[in-house]
Amino acid sequence: MTGMRDELEVRLGQLVRERALDEAATLALASYGAELFGFLINLMGGETEAGDVFSQAVEDFWRGLPRFDARSTVRTWLYVLTQHAAARYRRSPWNGARRTGDAHLDSMAE
Repeated sequence: MTGMRDELEVRLGQLVRERALDEAATLALASYGAELFGFLINLMGGETEAGDVFSQAVEDFWRGLPRFDARSTVRTWLYVLTQHAAARYRRSPWNGARRTGDAHLDSMAE
């Protein structure tokens, strides 16, 4: 981790321990949101699906934040939540569960 990221993670941990969850969530998403969204664009193959998954991941983050016990960094936890949200999105019959993850094959199936 870089020094700035270390400081950010320490601050996030303090906020969670102090139960300043609104501030912790705002700081975490302001710091890592763009990075996560870029990750999702690559993972999902487009901004529309990435936006849907990002919204779900943020909701999962917000709901889970009161129980966050800092066994990992907030950044790592956000990536895990994001990957889980992406997997749920892909499994959903309303979101194209038959997608392979290969853009060429997926476009042929449509």
